[in-house]
Amino acid sequence: TRAVVSFINFITLSNQTLRYPAVGTPSPEEEALAWLVEDYPLQLHVSTDAKRIQQRYALLTLWFRQPSWTQTGLADWLTDDECAWEGIRCTASMMVDSLDLPSNNLQGRIPDDLGLLTELTYLSVRQNVLRGTIPLTVSRLTALTSLFLWSNTLTRTIPSSLSQLKSLTNLDFSDNKLNGSIPDDLGLLTALTMLQLFENSLTGTVPDDLGLLTELRTLALSTNELNGTIPDDLTLLTALTWLTLFENDLTGPIPDDLGLLTALTWLTLFENDLTGTIPSLLGQLTAIVTLALSTNELNGTIPDDLGRLT
Repeated sequence: TRAVVSFINFITLSNQTLRYPAVGTPSPEEEALAWLVEDYPLQLHVSTDAKRIQQRYALLTLWFRQPSWTQTGLADWLTDDECAWEGIRCTASMMVDSLDLPSNNLQGRIPDDLGLLTELTYLSVRQNVLRGTIPLTVSRLTALTSLFLWSNTLTRTIPSSLSQLKSLTNLDFSDNKLNGSIPDDLGLLTALTMLQLFENSLTGTVPDDLGLLTELRTLALSTNELNGTIPDDLTLLTALTWLTLFENDLTGPIPDDLGLLTALTWLTLFENDLTGTIPSLLGQLTAIVTLALSTNELNGTIPDDLGRLT
């Protein structure tokens, strides 16, 4: 980013000091740059260590967003080596590949500059009080396999650019305040085994393209404001063990071929506006532990085949 480029250019000059704006409180980015210039404990060289400097700057923009770092788990940050900081793991080449900071009372926005941590494979800031939007720069983290932002107060829409994260296997944005529709482009994340978006305010229909996620084991979209029918394409997800769509505004019939998803252990469709009869093919779900269809507009008789579900 421009801030890092400015810093790298700045520290090549001798006998200079970074000055805050004359008016107003310095931004977290400005405080991070100032710390790197004035208090930096490691002797790194711009010519050989630019990536180390960038990653420390990116982490510091998160630290300086906290109103009181003593109330977080980040009290040991700003010490010698960022690879030794709480929640950080690095590769043998000292590049951050895991940022794991659950339940740390983290506040403020997720910094755009986390997009500089391009070797991250694991990013979890779950169970904090982070607010604002999901940064578009997360889409630069193409090595990510797990992205956990659940249980914060994130708002607005899910960026469709997340479809660039082709290595992603676990995506969990549940228990936030996200709205808008589920991007069709999430269907391009064909390595996904878990997609959890429950307990938000998502609207629109369940995308047909989710049927392309044939590695999915868990699909949890419950407690939103989704409408339309349950896509027939979801019946292509033969690896699914967990499908939750309850507490939405879904209409139409229960697709017969959900009964072909014989790996299912959990199928919950209650509190929708589903109509028609209960498919007898659901009796083939012999691995099922929980089947919940209540509080809909279903009619007809209960299929005898459900008696197989013992």
